[in-house]
Order: sequence, then structure tokens, then C-alpha cells
Amino acid sequence: MQEFIQKARENSSEVWVAQSGIPVEQLWQSIPDLPQSGWCWEDNSFVRQWLPSFAHSSSNSPENSLCGCTSALLGIAQTGTVVVSGAMRKISLLPPIHICLLSKSQIVASLQEAFAAVRKEADSHSIVFITGPSRTADIEQTLTLGVHGPHRLIIILME
Repeated sequence: MQEFIQKARENSSEVWVAQSGIPVEQLWQSIPDLPQSGWCWEDNSFVRQWLPSFAHSSSNSPENSLCGCTSALLGIAQTGTVVVSGAMRKISLLPPIHICLLSKSQIVASLQEAFAAVRKEADSHSIVFITGPSRTADIEQTLTLGVHGPHRLIIILME
């Protein structure tokens, strides 16, 4: 778990650990600069139970959202990558902020382990590997975040 956290942070992801016994709302209050409206999310009970109370009041299309929340299929410790179902690609790529919920038990050590696990578990024909926020250096070799996707990736890691 520590390797995953370290690698994810090296790739400009924010990692917040949800410790058992700590109320969900307390976790969300500790994350700075979250929009209070304009959320979209993966429609399943796991994600809904982790959403902050203020997010429930808004359900937008990904194209019009400020924040998208999905669950991860896997996390890859070697690179700090989260793997998301391709069915969630709009929610994970269109809003400027992507929040990804990942359980500690879903972290594998390497890319090879991830591919082996995804072959068994994937629920769609595509998967998305996300390593940090969107970045490009197309213009004058200057690194810019958020041009081709979210400028902020927040990973909520559940122990």
C-alpha cells in the first residue's frame, strides 16, 4: 500500500486514506477545494455510500460536471495507477476532477498482475489505466495539467 501511495503522489495524484471508524463526511471535509455541486458518479451502491452528502443533491452528465466519482477495478503499486472500467470512461475523463475509490485489497504489485486480474474481472471490452491527472507538454515542451482530461486525480484509498 505504501508503494502505491508513494508512486501515485509522484505522479501528481492526491491520495487520501479512509481509515475504518472515521465518518465519511469527516474524510470529505479534509479534502480542500472540492466543488459543492456539479457531481456525477458511477451508479452503484458502493460509490453512493462513499459520496459526500453535498454530492447527492446534484447528478449531472459527465459533460456538464465539475467532479466525477468512480470505483477502481485495481490499483498498481509499481506505478501508482488506478484501473477503471471502460464503461466509466466519460465519468473518469470529462469532469475536471476525478475521484477514484480504491480498496487496499485491490492493489496489485505490477502491471503483469493487473493484466492477469483484468482478464478475469473486466465487465466491459475496455479498461482505462489512469496514472495521475491528464498532462501534456505539446506546447513549447511546457508541462500542463488538465488539457486532455482531469487536472486533478483524487484517490480515496480504503483500508
